[in-house]
Parts: sequence; C-alpha cells; structure tokens
Amino acid sequence: MSEGSKPLAINRFRLSLQGPNGDIGWFTRCAGLAMSMEVDEVVEGGLNNSPTYLNTRIKYTPLTLSRPVSKDTLRMCKWVQDNLARPDPKPGHISCLDSDDKEVATWDLLDLRPVAWRGPTLDTSASNYAVEEIDFVHSGFYFGSK
Repeated sequence: MSEGSKPLAINRFRLSLQGPNGDIGWFTRCAGLAMSMEVDEVVEGGLNNSPTYLNTRIKYTPLTLSRPVSKDTLRMCKWVQDNLARPDPKPGHISCLDSDDKEVATWDLLDLRPVAWRGPTLDTSASNYAVEEIDFVHSGFYFGSK
C-alpha cells in the first residue's frame, strides 16, 4: 500500500470561518459532508427501453458537527442564536486533524451558516458523554489544498 493510500487516523475536526473570531473550535464528529445531483427524468415516445436523465442542480447536505459539552458550549449556543437572528453566511473550512493536531485533509465551504443547535440529553443514568450538536448549511464545498 502506498503512503498516500493508507487510512487516515483522524482524531477530531476543526471548523473555521473567514474573518475575526472565525475559529469555531474542534469537534469529534462531522456528518453530512456530501453532495448529489438532482435529475429530471424525460420519457420520450418511441424510446421504450429507458428514460433520459437531465442534470438539474447539485444538492449539498447540511452538516452536523458534534462534540462533548465543554466550557465553550454556552458561548457556542449564544453564537448560534445570534446567527439565527442575523444570518451572515461566510466562507469556512473543515480540517481533519490527526493525533498531533496536524491537518491531514481540508474542505473549503461556501456561504456556511449555522441553522440549529442541540444541547445534551440530560440523563444521569446514561453512561455516555453529554454532547452538543450544531447544524450548518452551505452553498457547496471543494477539497482544500492542504
């Protein structure tokens, strides 16, 4: 196996937005970094063996970032509340970090903005960490040059 094809050991993710105070922080889970093409199906008379598909637009899935509750949780909740009241989409990027906090992969995001925040389920009988989740929408991404 070549060096470039070895599986990456990712410990966490960092989200940053362009501008001052753009470091949103690190997260332990990132779900939804995906895209798909929407298509229209066209059925032509006389062509009975298969329809024709026309590409219409690319659809990007919302991102959900999760992390254990920390001293930054209340600050993050307030930041999301402020952005819901006054949306201000910004370019940003998600970086995959290894155990030495070195970037191993980066995705640049267009017009990123938070759309939801979920606090932890408060249950003392559970044996897992209290987790906060933040949902973001964006207008697309491309693989960064790191």
